[in-house]
Amino acid sequence: MNIFKNFPISVLILFLLFPLKIKGNNNITAREIVNKVDNNLVPNSLQHRSKMIIHQGRRIYEKEMVGFAFAKDTSFAIFLNPSRDRDTKYLKLGNNLWMYLPSVEKVIKIAGHMLRQSMMGSDFSYEDSLELKKLITHYEPKIIGEEFIEGRECYILQLTAIRHDVTYYMRKIWVDKERFIILKSELYAKSGKLLKLMTVLKVEKYKDRFYPTHVVMENKLRKNTKTEMVTLEIKFNIDIPEELFSIRNLNRNIKFLQSFY
Repeated sequence: MNIFKNFPISVLILFLLFPLKIKGNNNITAREIVNKVDNNLVPNSLQHRSKMIIHQGRRIYEKEMVGFAFAKDTSFAIFLNPSRDRDTKYLKLGNNLWMYLPSVEKVIKIAGHMLRQSMMGSDFSYEDSLELKKLITHYEPKIIGEEFIEGRECYILQLTAIRHDVTYYMRKIWVDKERFIILKSELYAKSGKLLKLMTVLKVEKYKDRFYPTHVVMENKLRKNTKTEMVTLEIKFNIDIPEELFSIRNLNRNIKFLQSFY
């Protein structure tokens, strides 16, 4: 049956010249999508106060931290509680990380593959927690489908590493078509093995920026474990004292940090 036989010729011409668009931008490229994601997730600088909720079987641990970061891959974090973790500090400069342990008053350097180890017993690695890098500079993206996540229409993209120093060789991400925020991410090794699953439970808007404020990370190499990262406060594109990003200041009490206790 020809469904167009009763259509006026003028209407048929309009269909050919201006095809009907479904929700979302069907002409957008994979790189444009990732650039929009990066614009949301990677400001020039940020300051946040967050709570880490670690689930290990029936046991649940909560830790609170304050973090600061620059898009040039420079970051600093200090844990405020519980008491056993209080004043533990992390400083990341490029591919190197230093940790200050107040219990022994010692600074330890962490580099290479050790950056991929668990941070504070959580499902987040040091890199997961402290990196502030744009995906587009590390991955080649490709659109592989579309799907609804919790009622939100999403693009599904496959990101393949173009650099050898990335933690995850391949990522499969679900990007909200309207807000350009990642709602789900599967993180893979080069072998194709699924390493981690990240799910976003809450997204908030800050002026013209959307940002995930409740994220769950599951390490698929561990059993009965997951970690929630809940953002309590966050500020974007602010001035941060340079003294925070100094190795020699890791074992010192910086006045600027006292207001966060």
